[in-house]
Amino acid sequence: FVLHMDLLAELFPEARFVHVIRDGRDVALSLREAHFDAPRTVTGAAHYWRDRVRRGRALGVRLGPDRYLELRYEDVVGDPRSALARLCAFVELEFTDRMLDYGHRARATIRVQDRARESTALTPPVAGLRDWRREMPSRDVAAFEAVAGEVLSELGYARAFATPPVTARLRAGVSTGAAEVSRAIRTTARRLRRRLDRR
Repeated sequence: FVLHMDLLAELFPEARFVHVIRDGRDVALSLREAHFDAPRTVTGAAHYWRDRVRRGRALGVRLGPDRYLELRYEDVVGDPRSALARLCAFVELEFTDRMLDYGHRARATIRVQDRARESTALTPPVAGLRDWRREMPSRDVAAFEAVAGEVLSELGYARAFATPPVTARLRAGVSTGAAEVSRAIRTTARRLRRRLDRR
């Protein structure tokens, strides 16, 4: 609903919005297996994540802290008690430990046919279900960061590339200077010549 927060806020003046933000590189891995029409390329996923996160945060600034809360997915997984206590304070609910023990109750409320697809709803949050450091090739990380690196930095996520290589920026369709492109072409040509010379 992140793209429609402004309309929802107008229609429901007492509504509060919780924006759960996850490292976009892990989101890109998840989108490859999504059951909805999601971008399948790493650059498409980077644009998708970047644009939605920026939009949600901009609308959140307009709504103000009484109506908008950002939660990090990694915090929810790493320390669910603290994250849930913060969420409860925001929506003015009393936090109880029973909220963390939902797994066995979820089994009774999720329809049998949905359980296979929604099986993670039946278990506590687990860190590392997706880990871009292990699962994403370096060239994909570079391409993702060429598109969305600024937003990763704004959110405090460590980047693998301070400045993505020009080849990654070209792949991502991010503007590069003519001098950089020329330099990249010369470097690539030198590497190819060296490989051919070794044969």
